[in-house]
Amino acid sequence: MKKKYDPETMHQRVLGPALLASIVAFALAPLACSSGGAGVPAIVTTPPFGIIEGGVDADSAVPLEDGAIAADTSTGDAAPIDLECTDKILNGNETDVDCGGPKCPRCLDGKKCVAATDCSGNFCELTTRQCSTPTCLDKIKNGAETDTDCGGGVCGTCGVGRGCKLDTDCATAKCDVVANACACPPRMITVSKAVGGAYCMDETEVTNGDYDRFIRANVPATAVQQPPACATNTTYTPAPSPDPAVLDRNSYWPPAQPLSTSLGLPVRNVDWCDAVAYCKWAGKVLCGDVSGQPGLVADRNDASKNAWFNACSAQGTLDFAYGSAYRNDRCYDSGGASPFTGPGPVSDWTDQGAYVGIPVVATRIRTCHGGAVGLFQASGNVGEWENTCQGTTDTSACLVRGGAYDDTLTTSLQCNAVRELPRLARRPNVGIRCCQF
Repeated sequence: MKKKYDPETMHQRVLGPALLASIVAFALAPLACSSGGAGVPAIVTTPPFGIIEGGVDADSAVPLEDGAIAADTSTGDAAPIDLECTDKILNGNETDVDCGGPKCPRCLDGKKCVAATDCSGNFCELTTRQCSTPTCLDKIKNGAETDTDCGGGVCGTCGVGRGCKLDTDCATAKCDVVANACACPPRMITVSKAVGGAYCMDETEVTNGDYDRFIRANVPATAVQQPPACATNTTYTPAPSPDPAVLDRNSYWPPAQPLSTSLGLPVRNVDWCDAVAYCKWAGKVLCGDVSGQPGLVADRNDASKNAWFNACSAQGTLDFAYGSAYRNDRCYDSGGASPFTGPGPVSDWTDQGAYVGIPVVATRIRTCHGGAVGLFQASGNVGEWENTCQGTTDTSACLVRGGAYDDTLTTSLQCNAVRELPRLARRPNVGIRCCQF
């Protein structure tokens, strides 16, 4: 009996699996070759079955149509180069032409970005959305800076009131970690600038105790510690003026032995060069311009420019540190028959306080308060050298502010009053007050 024809059975008998695979592969071969091996999927006829993008084996490294090399991704030796990053077109996930995003190289400065990882300088400016490499002069808070162009261990230290995270971020060496702002150190006050911002100022004149520690530190009297104008200043030890006309029975600074009875009194008989050197040693500067630089004589009573006048006058609003009119019950001076007339200056710091900063209530000084909050003895007591001078020689005149205990004219006790003395002059009624910016 003749068998019935079965198409499926006959197909398998006649061709067979192996023969069928050979025929299909042979038929498609010309098509793959005519396209240069790219753009036409390669049909895999042996396990695993599937399609490989680009018509190449992903585990091999062969030239692509633009000359790039597809790296072996199975070994992790190199990241594959995406053709998208070399086509000179802004496409895909790029943030600028052929750069940025998750696939392409980082962008150079000036190119567009959305995150720091898009930029070769590792910073994307949020306002302009452009890459930039942070510097300490670009007037932008970027990189590791804690405030604009300062802090973070990469730029200079920040001034009072500016952002910080650590004490080392601040010129004052004190960071208020609650406010994240640089603060004034102990025994200094914060003074607001008339033009915005702030600086620090000693709340009282520098005391004998403060200055004694400077002397005992044996700081060399060299140009490193002093400006060139002080080259002839060979010692920092306070001494009365050799001019008999300015001597009085309180002229002499206490002797070199331990100062057991007068540490809290303001230091006197120091010249301008001594004052500059002491303030530098203490991590401060002699008060001058509100920028921290030397002041100009012409700006001596401009609250927007002169640090001492700004503090005494409460930004130019007061005639005297404590108000608009002279009071004979406020500060230690001889003007207007003050009840505090007497030899020598006084202080509101105990001997111990001169070292650890513990103030003691002293009526005569606590009433001599203002114009900045916490500022004492800006009128009377002893005058204070200022970093404002007429010239650059050792004989050039520099300004002394604040009047003194022996001033008999009330006008000499006003915030706008000034004396001029030669740089190397030493007087029993002149001392030091420092600033920090």
